[in-house]
Amino acid sequence: MALQIPSQKQPGPDSFPTQPDAVRDWVSTLYPLTSMDSCRALFRGLKHSNRLETDNASRVEIATILEPAIEDAIAVLREEFLDLSLPFPLRAAQARQLALDLLLEQTFTYKIIVSETNNDSAQTPGPSRQLAIYQALRTLSKLYECHLLSHSEPDPILLHDANTLFNEAGEDDLIDQTLDSEAPDGVTAWSILNAYVYLQLLSLSCPYDQRQRQLPTLFQFLTEHTPKLTVKPYKAAESNNDSVYAIHHTQAGRPQRLKHTARDTDANLLTLDVAPLLAALDQVAERAPETINTFYEGETLSRSGLILLREALDRQKTRRVARAITRKTVHTEISLRHVSAAIRFTTVSEADAIPAEATQLSDSWPSVPIHRKGRWIVCNENRFGACLEWLDKEPTDAAVGQVIALKRTTKAKVPTWVTGIIRWIKSLGPAHLKIGIEFLGTEASALKVELTTEEQTTNHDCVRTLLLTGVFQSDARVALITPPLIFRQGEEIITEDKPLLLEERLASTGGFDVFGVVDKP
Repeated sequence: MALQIPSQKQPGPDSFPTQPDAVRDWVSTLYPLTSMDSCRALFRGLKHSNRLETDNASRVEIATILEPAIEDAIAVLREEFLDLSLPFPLRAAQARQLALDLLLEQTFTYKIIVSETNNDSAQTPGPSRQLAIYQALRTLSKLYECHLLSHSEPDPILLHDANTLFNEAGEDDLIDQTLDSEAPDGVTAWSILNAYVYLQLLSLSCPYDQRQRQLPTLFQFLTEHTPKLTVKPYKAAESNNDSVYAIHHTQAGRPQRLKHTARDTDANLLTLDVAPLLAALDQVAERAPETINTFYEGETLSRSGLILLREALDRQKTRRVARAITRKTVHTEISLRHVSAAIRFTTVSEADAIPAEATQLSDSWPSVPIHRKGRWIVCNENRFGACLEWLDKEPTDAAVGQVIALKRTTKAKVPTWVTGIIRWIKSLGPAHLKIGIEFLGTEASALKVELTTEEQTTNHDCVRTLLLTGVFQSDARVALITPPLIFRQGEEIITEDKPLLLEERLASTGGFDVFGVVDKP
């Protein structure tokens, strides 16, 4: 397996500098790295540097000089696209692509260093080679994280390069040696083995069903618990537990369940047992809050987020009923506020706007309306859920954990809404998005719930909710969707129609809560 690196040529008189002192002076002219232009200049310089011949010692020093600048640039670029609706607006899409390109070039830098030390037969493996392999794996992980932050599928070549680097480290007996000064935040010491295991865990986490703000915290959780895991050569007596994964370390691709893996190439198999991580997830989930205010999602993992991560690692979920393949457009409304308004004003919603809903503009992106009434394409569906596709550059309101309603028409030509929750989102390109929906109920009606017991109330004293009938996956016959963190189990509420009693909380996301409800006795 060969590392994927660009070819180099002799520098010319107008080339990027190949002397460390000259590179240091050039980097100082880019600061402060607060704009897209300065980040682009850094990318162009790094790309040019990777394609010029120079001695390995100078390349190592140049990589050290550029590393903090690249880190600062990535932080600036992430702020441009993190937690924005997909598909990204133009500026956010450009920032994301620039971040990916910059990290890719940084991996090239370290892989070139690894390749050059490998080609020098007179040189014994030393600290510079060990550090280069480690830094290459860490940068591959950052590149993988950047893809996941935008709900896109990472290139399989990243795992191919990770396997190649790990194999080279194994040949030089560098795998278990720790690099204390290079450990990520939250751990005291890391090794090449830890960096490799972390990247494999990222590939298994499949966080397309996680809310974007939760992802950095999820990455930190995996970082802190990675030292509990290890990889080892496969043995015929290896456990067939569901927690054991097989890694083909001479190929590209994510780890697969060992019991589902062909054993005809035992010499090329490594095993990874995630049981210690699953146990840690269970312990942390017991103490984690069930719901988290959206303002704090980037600081604490919710119980639901930990459960989703465990399900991804455990891989026990199966589809209960096959879905019918289809290709039809459907009108949707997304978010509790818009679904409630659409149901309340069904006839008006056929027009270009819903009263008091479509005139506002986003504060952070003035060119993007808050309410976007579009038509999605249904790819497949059954009575429990559906997969929808969006083929347009215009951003949507879709977000994991949001309420969504699909408009249907009965045989009597009466419009009705099927309400659900967006379970996962995957970006397949600049103008290609897919979402997975789990239906919550067959019918929904909009209700206003009072937030005060005073006789005189106004719209400001009420919140919009949805009353569901035909509730799935629950014994409750009727359920109420409410804004998050406002009501609690056992609370009595007053609606515009009648008082209700909130029973068990059936579901909870950063976007809403669902309670089973009964009429107040």
